[in-house]
Amino acid sequence: MKLSLVLAYFFGLISLVTIAVVAIFMSLPDPQSLKGCITTVLYHVYLCETSPHYISLDQISPNIIGAVVMSEDASFYSHPGVDIEEMKISLRKDLNEHRFARGASTITQQLAKNVFLSKEKSLLRKVEEIYLAFQLEKYFTKAKILTDYLNVVEFADGVYGVKDACDHYFKKLPSEVTPEEGAFLAFLLPNPKKYSQSFTRRQLTPFAEKTIKTILHKMQLGHKITSEEYVAAIARVPMFPWDGTTAPGVSADGVPGESATPMDDSVGDEDNFNFDFKPEDEVPSEGEPTPQDFK
Repeated sequence: MKLSLVLAYFFGLISLVTIAVVAIFMSLPDPQSLKGCITTVLYHVYLCETSPHYISLDQISPNIIGAVVMSEDASFYSHPGVDIEEMKISLRKDLNEHRFARGASTITQQLAKNVFLSKEKSLLRKVEEIYLAFQLEKYFTKAKILTDYLNVVEFADGVYGVKDACDHYFKKLPSEVTPEEGAFLAFLLPNPKKYSQSFTRRQLTPFAEKTIKTILHKMQLGHKITSEEYVAAIARVPMFPWDGTTAPGVSADGVPGESATPMDDSVGDEDNFNFDFKPEDEVPSEGEPTPQDFK
């Protein structure tokens, strides 16, 4: 009799958990809503092809696309929405530090979070994010996912989407951005409000300069820019800002002078960037956008 009660309790508990899980996933937004116009949950950005803030992928410089992919999600073109290896690394670090210490969200996961979820950091929200990422990869091409991501992601306080970001930082169209400018935009993504202080002060922090150069190096390794473009971009990085003026204490040839104001180098955190370059990341898979994807 006791065994029957235990079994009844056990299967009853399993049934309740199953019902709860199903209810949670049933309550999530339909990822296919991205086929139309939608206002994102996270930042209330209106994502629509007819919006004046929207821009198609073929109008975005490869320098931006390459920088963002190589710094945020180097395996973007080969994973199914989630990078299992990155998740393992992050989980180990989170467990060791007893906190959410390292991000491992792919571009697809970040799009799911931006469009459908809140800023909450919890295990449940991460599960929801992963589920939605798989669903997005099921219904949409990599080109569509990347395009929507670049049109909703935050680049500064109140600046969302790459079109507005290029105007805000460079007074340029996204198609005109140089490799070092693309690397700067990618550098901002983990924490735009914090990392944009280099733009506000018109001088790169040591961490910003180091990270931008690292992103450029990854772009070269991933064949997003040539060796010649890499060398030229690296030489231009210390000349920030790149609008024809020079930063305080920096000469016209990019050499810091003694009067340069020291800046806080503690603003950065390498764990915010996906710098674990893997051999399979070097050559994009068949999932990389083709001209047909832009139509």
